[in-house]
Amino acid sequence: MDLSEKRIPAPDEPVLTLQDDVPPAIGPETTHVVVHETTAGTVVEEQVAEEEEGPSFTGFWDKTRWSVSYAYNKLAVNHLSFYKKWTWFNRIDKVLILGALPDKAVIQLLRDTVAGVINMCAEHPGEGKNIRSVGISYLRLKTPDFTVPEYDALVTGVKWIEKIADGSPGSDNRPPRVYVHCKAGRGRSAAVVICWLVYRYQLTPLEAQNIMFSKRPQVDKTLHLHPRVVQFYQCALETNGATRQEWDDS
Repeated sequence: MDLSEKRIPAPDEPVLTLQDDVPPAIGPETTHVVVHETTAGTVVEEQVAEEEEGPSFTGFWDKTRWSVSYAYNKLAVNHLSFYKKWTWFNRIDKVLILGALPDKAVIQLLRDTVAGVINMCAEHPGEGKNIRSVGISYLRLKTPDFTVPEYDALVTGVKWIEKIADGSPGSDNRPPRVYVHCKAGRGRSAAVVICWLVYRYQLTPLEAQNIMFSKRPQVDKTLHLHPRVVQFYQCALETNGATRQEWDDS
């Protein structure tokens, strides 16, 4: 694996780096931000009206695989937690909570404790409408199931988290904390979290992976080796505009 390899954007494609601005945290209005695929790579679109569609799958096998995986996650959390030590969500540091797809009950539980929610699911709109209705900022970065987010999506997520963490609370002045989720809180959302730890605390991917695993044991144990996470780390070394923060999970 060539650690220096980076995707070359098309001539007319805006280049997104760690120091570029990202869309502001979005409150309870009817807009959100989506990330979609183009032939040139992943780009961030302007704020658009939140779609209200239900879950979308490409076929029977896609839907079946998703349903089985989701059911297994619920089984492991609700009935096998004494063995697997899995929970629906876990606090990683004082800013991030990493978890599975939240339902209305989880949103109500979190409504006074988080300022933002990031949904990494391409196949499921989550509870965006309910999240915004209680004044929580919302960002959806559409990433296919069983994949790692594109580099640009990782950057967008990290910078959006930073904006909230450094003083952009929700409309009700909630704590500057963000709930990051995908379907099970093991892969797509965990990739954003590992990149946040790398960026915020200037850790290596392995150090960040170990911290994340100690907080949430069901995360993918090889995320730190994925080329997109490695690319993020390499770019963060070169362009990191963040001030190193001392580790704080209080």
